[in-house]
Amino acid sequence: MRKIKAAVLKKLLNYKLRMQGRCKPISEFSKEKVSKILIVSSTALGDSILSLPAIYSTRKLFPDARIVWLLKKEYKKLFERVDYVDDFIAYPGGYKRVMYLYRSIKKEEFDLCLVFHDSDLCPGGLAYLSGIPFLLRNGLRDDALAPYVSERVPYIEKHHAIEQRLDVLRILVGSEVELSTRIHIKTISATQQKWHDVIEQIAGLRREQKLWIAFQTTAARKYCVWPQHK
Repeated sequence: MRKIKAAVLKKLLNYKLRMQGRCKPISEFSKEKVSKILIVSSTALGDSILSLPAIYSTRKLFPDARIVWLLKKEYKKLFERVDYVDDFIAYPGGYKRVMYLYRSIKKEEFDLCLVFHDSDLCPGGLAYLSGIPFLLRNGLRDDALAPYVSERVPYIEKHHAIEQRLDVLRILVGSEVELSTRIHIKTISATQQKWHDVIEQIAGLRREQKLWIAFQTTAARKYCVWPQHK
């Protein structure tokens, strides 16, 4: 069924491409005209966390815009305290509930879609079909969404995953604009302390003991590995 849905979506995308062309070029983009933004980061939990600096920077660049994040449905609850996002669209993955997703995107009448991380054509393809005028995506390879986007974002392998997502924004605002690489997450001190105590208990640590801090410096691909100078 997934293959059938994917094939149908591809046919619809190509039909619209023939009739109306790809999204508007960045040369026609005006920051002042953006009032609603769709963010797509719809894959694993780690990938979603790595998208937070780009989402935060999007809020700083467009302080008055309505920002909606399309993310994997399992993680929606985890990110509800991200106070620089106005709303969420839960993505079930695997081309499931395609019409629900299309209607959820279409009714918002977004001005801009930023695809920071995806694993299939569905979210970005539906964004194109819904009529969002400007669409940008960064990814590992030339992908199925490429013919429809406003402009290809150069994929720079040596960039960390956070920087790769920020590269999408740099296409809009230029490389001279400083963008934050920090992960901003609002926490409640009581909850933070609770989990701090739980971790200490599991690890068999006491406050007076010397703490050892470990970093995982490797990852599945180069772009997730922290650079040596860090």
